[in-house]
Amino acid sequence: MAELNNDHERRISTIEGEMKSLATKADLAEFKVEIMDYIRTEVQSAIRAQTEEFRSTFDQFGDTLNRQNEELRRHGGEIRELREKESRFRGAVDTLKYALPFLISIIAVLVAVLK
Repeated sequence: MAELNNDHERRISTIEGEMKSLATKADLAEFKVEIMDYIRTEVQSAIRAQTEEFRSTFDQFGDTLNRQNEELRRHGGEIRELREKESRFRGAVDTLKYALPFLISIIAVLVAVLK
């Protein structure tokens, strides 16, 4: 009977040990799930924060590019106007260059005739 009692106590002790082992494994699995949830949440938060920072930076970059484009358009218009003025001025100079000797000749003839 004592042997049966010892065998029964060993079985109970073995079952209790297995139950504790299973409980520990379950606790570890639950802890692992909690850690994974925490990591996922933190990573998502970090990605959201980084995305917002990038969005703000890209918005500022876009605004800067838009301002620079407007300045380039304005400067392009000014350059076109200056080129047109330069072209007209060159035309006037070329006209004077060829017409001036003719005008001087006419004035010289008039002065000679009027004397």
